Amino acid sequence: MEAERILVEAMACSIRIAMPHDYAAAIEENRPDLIVIDAGVVESGGLDAVDSFQQLGSALIFTTLTRHSMDWLPTFNGFATVPKPFVDEELLSAVRAALAAAAPEV
Repeated sequence: MEAERILVEAMACSIRIAMPHDYAAAIEENRPDLIVIDAGVVESGGLDAVDSFQQLGSALIFTTLTRHSMDWLPTFNGFATVPKPFVDEELLSAVRAALAAAAPEV
């Protein structure tokens, strides 16, 4: 997975890859700081998935391959969107911004 390579090479982080059939359980079990998820998975699974991610306190970044998904995503104001194929710095900037926005204020 390209996102995994980019993030492991540039950031000190652990990565857990989950498939559409098991991502909800993987997220509940691992309680991630950040979720990078294909917009198509969320679009087909409904908005409940986004609500559950937010309740966990996870930052979200949506990725997409199609223009249709990009048109659908603006309903998620405040979430980063990164088109595929990834440009390393675009993905890293989106990750940094999402994590900073999700960080509790001190």
